[in-house]
Amino acid sequence: ISENLKMAFFILRKAEKMGGLFYILKHVIPQKQQALVFAATKHHVELLVNVCNAAGLDCCPVYGSMDSASRKINIAKFRARKVRFMIVTDVAARGID
Repeated sequence: ISENLKMAFFILRKAEKMGGLFYILKHVIPQKQQALVFAATKHHVELLVNVCNAAGLDCCPVYGSMDSASRKINIAKFRARKVRFMIVTDVAARGID
């Protein structure tokens, strides 16, 4: 594991989760850093990607049932730093190194 990796875990009330995520993505994570955001299901990933993109946060999805070409394209975008945030399910994230 890279010594540059930072991990954080936040506990929020259900009603505060979306606002808390936006606050963290916009104000806590430095502009030059990237982040992985884990979501429970494919549907949660898609919802978060749509809402984040609408809020001006560049992000892309990766989940297990996504076709492999799309998954590879989105992972490549993240690795090339074309997007700051990648929203993933835990199953999909197992193949990211």
